[in-house]
Amino acid sequence: MRGSKRFLIAIGGNSIIKNPLHTSIADQYACIVETAEKVCDLVTKGFSIAVVHGNGPQVGFGMTRNEAGIKYNAPDLPLDVIDAQTEGQLGYLLQQALHNCMVSRGKEPRVASIITQVQVSETDEAFANPTKPVGSFFSESEAQEKIAKLNWKMIEQKQGWRRCVASPKPIRIVEQWAIEKLMELNSIVICLGGGGVPVFENKCGQLKGVPAVIDKDAAASLLAQQLNFDGIIFSTGVPSIFLDFNTRDQQRLEHMSIDTAQTYLNNGQFPPGSMGPKVEAAISFLSSDLQNKHRKCWVTDPYHISDVILRGKNEAGTTITS
Repeated sequence: MRGSKRFLIAIGGNSIIKNPLHTSIADQYACIVETAEKVCDLVTKGFSIAVVHGNGPQVGFGMTRNEAGIKYNAPDLPLDVIDAQTEGQLGYLLQQALHNCMVSRGKEPRVASIITQVQVSETDEAFANPTKPVGSFFSESEAQEKIAKLNWKMIEQKQGWRRCVASPKPIRIVEQWAIEKLMELNSIVICLGGGGVPVFENKCGQLKGVPAVIDKDAAASLLAQQLNFDGIIFSTGVPSIFLDFNTRDQQRLEHMSIDTAQTYLNNGQFPPGSMGPKVEAAISFLSSDLQNKHRKCWVTDPYHISDVILRGKNEAGTTITS
């Protein structure tokens, strides 16, 4: 039976790597520990918490290792398996950090991570036009070989050629039942890592992995809608949303309605590969139940995750409401 307020915290994969020169597992774990402390602040105040994390950089590392391993006759790993690997990898680090944090506070360490499959549609238009760059950079000759042998879509960027994959919309969270049950048992649940592993479902109900990536913010929004969360905190690399970001005229947004957010989105203030997906996910979540005026979303950095809820008005964080 549900008694406490339920919040979902969506951690950006890039916020787990603060410095591109410090990307070791130890470096990532140190960032995760900082985030875990803020999550535990909310749990110890009686809130029910689920954690979703990004995995963009980690998938890139996994694909690089895969390419290197192929040269030494290691079996090639499809992208959906690499998605699952990184979900397990980061889930394990988060699970351990949260466990240790709860123990250090004298609290019962109920933490569980779930490898989560997410159904996508075979007719999703993203498969006809893959646009999400992933993995290592290749020379032009290597890229042409991948196109010829593996039918990859490749795009040229400043540093070289990269593979492009589809980023379809999530339509069903396969393990949603397990997430709900664990939350009812007062567990901190880590799920939907990297948006979950994309799968197709056939007419018999059987699943098959898809070489694609799902936007973790879109998946987080879907889960929050399905399990009636009270709010979503999108944790990213900046303390708030800014208009005219990275210009002399940048201006912090303390609050905006979904109508205002949509206007800024339409005007190009929030780019697709940056703040755009978070704002879109917030609009989708809040629009799904306009009668519930208590629902909120926040965008902030890992350091202010608990502050936006516990302190309310603060020097950091952007609140989005209906």
